[in-house]
Amino acid sequence: MTSIAAKPATAPRPAPARSVASSLGVSIDPIKVLRRHIVLIVVMAFIGAMIGFGAYIYADRTFPKYTGRVGFELLPQVRSAMDPLARGGDGGDSVLRSLRTEAEYLVSRDVLSDALKTNRDVRENTVWGRGFVGPDGNFAFDDAMRDLMKKVSPVVGRETNLFFLEWSAATPADVPVVLNAIADSYIRFRTSIEMRQFDAALAQFQVQVSQLETAINQRQLAVEEFIKTNSLTALDSARESQLMDTAKSITSSISRTIQSRVGAESTKKQIEDKLRGTIEFSQDDRQAAEEDPNIRALTQRVNSARVALNLARDRYRPGHAELRLREQEVAAAEAEREAGIREQIRRNLNSQLTSTILALEVIDSQLEDLKAQSDEKTEQLRDTTALIAQYRTMEKDLRQHEERRAEFEKVIRDTFVIKAREDARRVRRAFAATVPHEKSFPKLLTFVPLGAIALAGLVTGVVFLREILDQRVKGASDLAAIPGARVLGVIPDLDEDPTRCERAEMVVAERPQSVLAESYRQASVPLLKALDARGSRSLLVLGGLPGSGTTTVVTNLAAIDAAAGRRVLVIDANFRRPGLAAALKIRDDAPGLGDLLAGRAGLAEVIQPVSDGFDAITAGTPALRVFERLNTARFDAALAELRSGYDIVLVDAPPAIVAGEAIVLAGKVDAVVLVVRANQEQRGLVARLIRQLNDVRCDFLGVILNRPRVAAGGYLRKNYATMAGYARSS
Repeated sequence: MTSIAAKPATAPRPAPARSVASSLGVSIDPIKVLRRHIVLIVVMAFIGAMIGFGAYIYADRTFPKYTGRVGFELLPQVRSAMDPLARGGDGGDSVLRSLRTEAEYLVSRDVLSDALKTNRDVRENTVWGRGFVGPDGNFAFDDAMRDLMKKVSPVVGRETNLFFLEWSAATPADVPVVLNAIADSYIRFRTSIEMRQFDAALAQFQVQVSQLETAINQRQLAVEEFIKTNSLTALDSARESQLMDTAKSITSSISRTIQSRVGAESTKKQIEDKLRGTIEFSQDDRQAAEEDPNIRALTQRVNSARVALNLARDRYRPGHAELRLREQEVAAAEAEREAGIREQIRRNLNSQLTSTILALEVIDSQLEDLKAQSDEKTEQLRDTTALIAQYRTMEKDLRQHEERRAEFEKVIRDTFVIKAREDARRVRRAFAATVPHEKSFPKLLTFVPLGAIALAGLVTGVVFLREILDQRVKGASDLAAIPGARVLGVIPDLDEDPTRCERAEMVVAERPQSVLAESYRQASVPLLKALDARGSRSLLVLGGLPGSGTTTVVTNLAAIDAAAGRRVLVIDANFRRPGLAAALKIRDDAPGLGDLLAGRAGLAEVIQPVSDGFDAITAGTPALRVFERLNTARFDAALAELRSGYDIVLVDAPPAIVAGEAIVLAGKVDAVVLVVRANQEQRGLVARLIRQLNDVRCDFLGVILNRPRVAAGGYLRKNYATMAGYARSS
């Protein structure tokens, strides 16, 4: 190969800041887990069913149980003595609370103790009761009470007014004896409570009636004394009505008088304005003045002068002295008449003003008298009204007390009637207990399924617990839970390939139609796209633990890139356990990277062409594989020169957990891809490697998942079969 010009090493691009969680969440596919262990779960379910059947046989022979019940009905309370027998039922939460209260009464110590003490059949004629009779013939009452309180159970009916008492015994005939005895004691207990409540209520009501009687007598005496003191013996509101009528009449007179005064004031002001000349004299004023005799005489003179003027006009020519004299006489007479009229108007107005003032004085005097009368009548009406109101209040208070006394007396009568009514009891026995004919315990249909479900559930829980505690990466979903772990591809195990490939190292070149080869092609698509987008030419393929499969990934990616026409070089930088030479069938002791870094060989000497279209640099002579030399300027210079001569340089690195130089190599290349071996590497380990790769500021592209157990769960096995079938048909 021709010598390749040296080129300065390209500084790797800084990786974007990423936050990698130190503690990873658990990602579990429940369907996959169940399908992987379905046979075990089914077998355990069958074994559990057999165990349940055996437990049923043992329980049936050892301690069978017969259960019976006695029922009670909670009746609506009788609201009055006249309530019919068919009463409407209560409803809602109040009934449920009442039912629960009665259920607690039913199993109270008082009721159970009374049943044991008063019923000899329970103690002497039941197998259960005889079990508590000691050698001395005495009945162990306390032990029987403890056993009974532990085993009896109240049950509240759903959507009904019924509640029940249940009890189980090994002997069927014991059940009705004990339950009916408890029911009798409960009915007696409940009846005694109701009777005490009736008696307490009656006593309280009678006290209230007695107190009301005393209060009524006191109020009657007070009313009689009030009537006598205020002379209201014939009180029928007549006095109040008469006073109100008089007050109304006076008020009307005051109103009319005020209106008259307002009119007189207006007339006075108008006259004064005319006298001051503020307003002109009216036509009525002139007409009144013209009626005066003096004014009539002046009017006569004016008329005479006008007659003389008209005669002069007929006799003399215009401008004649006699004619002018007559005109002057007419003017003088009219002026004198006008002056007389005005003077007479003033005399008339002064006379009217005097009359108006006198009228106002009379009106004011009348108004004062009316107001005094009004105040007097108002005070009398107020006093009378107050007395009547006080009397009516006393009467009302008396009637209220009498009505309350009547109500309490009616309640007392109703309470006596209700107390005497047998159907007014709050609880009645709905049905008595009978001898049970079927066992309540054990039941075959319960034991067998319960055993199957219990054992299968236990095994399933253990399986899922193991899955939760198992931190290994088993599938792509586990990687998805790791921050920053972008999945580039999934490479199945060689055994999962339906085409039956013999080896995986060069499967792309040797078996291009295989599922394994197609999986490598699918993984190379996002990988090459990322490299081209970043302009990267060197890629480090890194694993976490030994056996992750980095060498196989490198050789197959190289074959894919070479087939696409790229110039590809692969470098084996794993000086501890190199595998590239064996994978490519090259001599293990041929000159390689170790010889180049030791200065024993040149770059052209260590590059070896591979028949699949790409070149390779092996680890080199074993004695010269010094991994400290990977962190030298000579390696940086060689890598830079190789970048300029090839489209892509793939570097196979040692496992990062056991070889510190792996992280060093990550800082020298353009990009890094992490190969994770399924069912081998822990999620925490993968997260730590991603964090370390981000710390060295390399361009971390993602993760290739290698050799997952796809058959477990069956999700991808059909896809692999489809891929293989499609490849064969092409």
